[in-house]
Order: sequence, then C-alpha cells, then structure tokens
Amino acid sequence: MNKFSKYTYFLNINGLYFIYNLTNGQAIALNSKIYERIKSTASSIDKLNNIHPDLYKNLHNFGFVVDTEIDEEQSLIESFKRLDKNPEYFNIIVNPTLDCNLNCWYCYETHQKGSMMNQQVMDSVKKLIETKISDNKLKQLNVSFFGGEPLLGWNNVIYPLLSYAKTQCENRNITLSTGFTTNGVLLQRPILKKLAELGLEKSSFQISLDGNRQCHDKSRVGIGNKPTYDIIMNNILLALEENFNISLRFNYTPDNIFCFKDVIEDLKSIPLAFRENLRCNFQKIWQSGEKSENLKKNVFNYINELRDNGFNVGSDFIFHRHICYADKENSIVINYNGDLFKCTAREFSNGNRKGVLLNDGTLKWNDKYFKRMNIKYSNPLCLKCKILPICNGGCSTNKLEKKIPTTSCQRRTNML
Repeated sequence: MNKFSKYTYFLNINGLYFIYNLTNGQAIALNSKIYERIKSTASSIDKLNNIHPDLYKNLHNFGFVVDTEIDEEQSLIESFKRLDKNPEYFNIIVNPTLDCNLNCWYCYETHQKGSMMNQQVMDSVKKLIETKISDNKLKQLNVSFFGGEPLLGWNNVIYPLLSYAKTQCENRNITLSTGFTTNGVLLQRPILKKLAELGLEKSSFQISLDGNRQCHDKSRVGIGNKPTYDIIMNNILLALEENFNISLRFNYTPDNIFCFKDVIEDLKSIPLAFRENLRCNFQKIWQSGEKSENLKKNVFNYINELRDNGFNVGSDFIFHRHICYADKENSIVINYNGDLFKCTAREFSNGNRKGVLLNDGTLKWNDKYFKRMNIKYSNPLCLKCKILPICNGGCSTNKLEKKIPTTSCQRRTNML
C-alpha cells in the first residue's frame, strides 16, 4: 500500500499545475487533466497504477508517493543526522583575531584590539587538521575564516594554516576549500595571488555593503573616519577579475534602503563575464526593527532589477534548503585563544563558549555544547510540521536563548 507523502504539495500557480516534493525539491509540471486525475486518486493512490502506470512509477521514484508503513518524520530526521555527522566532510571556522579595522554600529561583537592567534593555538589547530585528515573517510576539509576582521591575520595565521592544510590534504588526496567573511578593505592582489598559488583560486569572500557611497561611509567607518566604499568596490572587482567567488551582502534598513539604487548602478559596470562569480543577497540589519511590506517591496524591486541585469541574487524572505552549519557535528568554530564555539552569529564570550581546543588538537566540549546539540529535534510540533524538510526545526541558538516552548513554532514566533 502507498500514499502521497505528507511533504507533497499540489500547486496551481496562475493556471500552471505542479506537484512539488519538499523533501527532495523534485517537481513535476502537469496539464490540468492529469493534475485533476492525480488529485482525485489522492486518498487511494494505488488506483492510479491501473490508470497510468508510468506516471504512478515516476511519482513513486521521485518521492511523491511512499509506502504507508514508512515513518516519514523519522526518516527525515535520520537523513538530517547523516548530514550532521557526515564523515566525508569537516568544517573548521577560525577566528584569527577579534580585532577589526572598521567600527560598524550594528556589530554584535566586542572587538579586542591587538588580539591574534598565537603559535601554541595554531599548533593545536594543525594537530586537529592532522587528526581529521588521517580519517580514511574524509574527502573534503574546509578551513574558513571569520573574526573580527580575519585578513588582519593573513600573514601570522591564515597563510601559515592554509599552507599546512594544503600540504597535508595533497598528501592524502583530500580536497581543501576555504572562504572568508571579511569587510573587504584588505582584500588586495598579494592575498589573491597567494591563494591562487595554493590552488585555492575558487575561494569565496562574503563582503557587505551598507548602501551607496554616502550611506556606506557613514555606517562602516574606517580608521580615522576613512571612507571605505570605493576601496571595497575596487577590491571586489579585483577578486572577480582573478576568478574568485564573491557573496555580496546588502545590509539594509528602513533608512538606507533607497541607497541601494546607486549600488546597483555601480555594479552594472562589472563586465558580464565576471558576474557569474558574484552572488548578491539582501539581509536586513536585525537591530533596525521589523520588516514592513513597503520595505519588502523595495527589496523585491531591487532583486528583479539585479536579475534582469544578469546577477545572481538570493533573498532572506524565503526558506533555504539547508541545515545550519552550527547544527552539524562536523562543523566547529575556533576562536583566536583556542575557545570553541558552534555559531558565528553570537558574541565570542566566555558565556557562549562551548569548549576548548586542547594542545594535542582534541576538542573538549562542555555541557552547553551537548545541550545545544540535543535540542535540535526536540520539538514535537516541528516533527509533525509539513515544512520540516526546509525549516529543520529552526535555530537551535534561538531555542536555547528564548526558551521557546515545545508547543510553539519558532518560525511563526519570529514572523509575528
């Protein structure tokens, strides 16, 4: 006996008919006659096998139809856990420093001037890398950099660690990848050249703009009030010319939303050949209040204009089919002093610490780590929800901080 999956949706969009599976993202476009026929047999789908066996087979193969004995909720959770623990991949996010060369008003971190990862902690990171790549199951190691402004530690931390990781990975035929969350001010040609020499020319850089030249230079203040918009834009173009990937984040508020019209005009000067390596994304600064319908309308207009001009654009208004890196057991954050964290979206304080990196490269987790990891799939309301495949139960950090009860929906709580 079979049934339609609880995660199968019937969609009629402006007279176009689709069946969509939320678990795997599969979709089938149908004419109205077949669409209605399938819907009419929804309560006894096996009858469709006698009417249209090929269609029935495809519905089953693509996950729209499943065996009635299958526990879909448990199967979905098990698939999440396999990704959480995937032995073929390990992600290390390193904070070389919590110092920064900008002073953005909305930054949630407490900058620590002069802080830098020392040799002892670096040696511990290297031992961790050695341990991980010695696992015969590992196929890809990602070592990325956060902060603070990570590129302040290029010479002392980043380049030595990447050089070591590259050598070790090559010796064991393991793929090494890297990425940077940076303000882009220090992203200059010598750094790009060194990355290319390491074979990391596909590295990605997440860089933010706070509007046009006037808005950005008021918000993202450099040392001595030095303007940074033109520096960042020039460095973005330089990286694109060298075939690196850029994730350009537009930090918008009700006050600066109109400034992005000029940013788009500036981006249009980027040659078409380079635009495929540039992905734009609008993100509202959370301290700036709720999203109004008018604010959303402006963002959507910008998104459409960018897409019309050949740019790849994401949006924070839609669910994204992924599991948060911080919820994965194969992803960690190492602060410059050896403290361990899971999430980069919170202050790197003693109170948020989830453990420490020992001298021999061992990860020593504390009770906060285990509490966080155990709360992921603890909400029975989430397990019953039809959007669980793309929501994944919501943010574990929020669950702990806001003490969201297991009888409420975090997504709905955040949206109200």
